[in-house]
Amino acid sequence: MTLALTIGQPDHLDVNERPLSLQRRVHRAIASHTEFSLDRIVTQDNRVKYTNAGRPKSSADHLDEVFRLMRELNEAGVGSHALGRLSETGSSFRRALEDICAKVAETFSGKPLIYVELGPEPVKTGFIVKTLLELGVEIDRYIAVDINPMSSAHMRAALEEILPDTPLEFVTTSFDAFRLSDAVEDDGPAALITMLGFQEGNDDPFVVNQWLRDIARPGDYLLSESQLYADRHIENIPALRAPRHAALFAHRL
Repeated sequence: MTLALTIGQPDHLDVNERPLSLQRRVHRAIASHTEFSLDRIVTQDNRVKYTNAGRPKSSADHLDEVFRLMRELNEAGVGSHALGRLSETGSSFRRALEDICAKVAETFSGKPLIYVELGPEPVKTGFIVKTLLELGVEIDRYIAVDINPMSSAHMRAALEEILPDTPLEFVTTSFDAFRLSDAVEDDGPAALITMLGFQEGNDDPFVVNQWLRDIARPGDYLLSESQLYADRHIENIPALRAPRHAALFAHRL
């Protein structure tokens, strides 16, 4: 028996619809290389693994595990002065974060900012926020957006120590449903919107770009990271299968 269902997406896809999500592209690719028609292929929306089925605002064991893994990767990345360097003169992941914080401080030049985090995680965020504060940046408020409800308790505990007098807001929703204009007053400060996780690789870049256009207001700034292909380092891609390389290439600015 074949189940005619596509989880989280329509069963039949419009060929003229643009852009297609990564899930839809996978759906179509399977159909084109197998004997199965579109209505006989089951694909799962990526966000399913970050939510508790039937209770999207409550946590579950697997959500705690996802959050813990992300935290461990960032502990390795931020804690090392060499991790991520592709050459002796290259920048480490930690140094890349320090450099971009200096650029943010220069860009805002004493003006307050709203720190908006898409996919919050306490270790890397804590490092960035502390560095910004040391550079004299004033953080007007912090807003976290995450489909995983597990993150809010961890983030609040970490940030209340770093930003004891700063308003903290946690929004449990998907990125495509969030609009900063709905969360901030019209004359509010410019925002630094950070997307420093793994979502960029979970969907088509055109889809992610549209999310970011919808989230940001005119005058806001975006800080995002991507994995870039570098000639002579292609062997690092299959090496990701080895656990010892997992943290090294999980984040590249």
